[in-house]
Amino acid sequence: MKNILFYGSGNISSSIIEGLLKCGYKKKNIFAYTRNISTRNKLKKLKINSISKKDLLNNGHKIDIYVLGVKPKDYKKAVIEILNINQAPNLVSLCAGIKTKNIAALSDKLKVVRVMPNTSCSSLNGISGIYNHNFSKTNYVYIKNLFKKLGEVIELEHEAGLNDITALFGSGPAYFFYILKVYEKRINKLVNNEKLSKKIIRTLLQGVSDSIDDDKTLDDLIDEVSSKKGTTEAAIKELKRLHFLKNFDAGIKAALIRAKEISEN
Repeated sequence: MKNILFYGSGNISSSIIEGLLKCGYKKKNIFAYTRNISTRNKLKKLKINSISKKDLLNNGHKIDIYVLGVKPKDYKKAVIEILNINQAPNLVSLCAGIKTKNIAALSDKLKVVRVMPNTSCSSLNGISGIYNHNFSKTNYVYIKNLFKKLGEVIELEHEAGLNDITALFGSGPAYFFYILKVYEKRINKLVNNEKLSKKIIRTLLQGVSDSIDDDKTLDDLIDEVSSKKGTTEAAIKELKRLHFLKNFDAGIKAALIRAKEISEN
């Protein structure tokens, strides 16, 4: 089992760490370096080794894989700091919009693979896009299989596809959380119990998830719930009148455009 250091431990990194622990990755092989106090406290609860800059300088040679989880604007500084610790690091970049060629340009000894996961990795239901710039085959397979334990993995031949991954799946959970605010508001009026309300929403989503079948289209599933001149038909008709799907797709398109903008800057 390889030693992994999360350099910058924001929400995505924390989600990956939680998922790794759930699928049996040993705590002694997971390290994190972060300046964020609240993140340190979260890692402490998970009993993860949150190391200091001094520890990093003294023990960086023991790290097999560096996971770059800093904000995109901070990536250069972070990579240079890692290179000062290890001259030829294996680097997994989680930085949205930062192309692997820009990272690799900082050192000809740097090995880079880019992964765009989402926060559902924490529950082992993540979706991650992966693009290999110049990892060795062995290390690439290791990282790919690691993320497979956290959910589904989409391998990409072209890095540009990661923009779509970001717009569809990286941001995806937030779209559904946003829609669920309508449900939460109405359920709270019925039960007046926030904890029960969230449990009901979880049960609803689990039921929807379990209903998705390889042999049935989404239209088939809608038809199974609908009845002629019934409540479901009335709701779907109103959503169509409001161009709900078109507007929802426009939101995803806006995310894709922004992902491309970040990538080009």
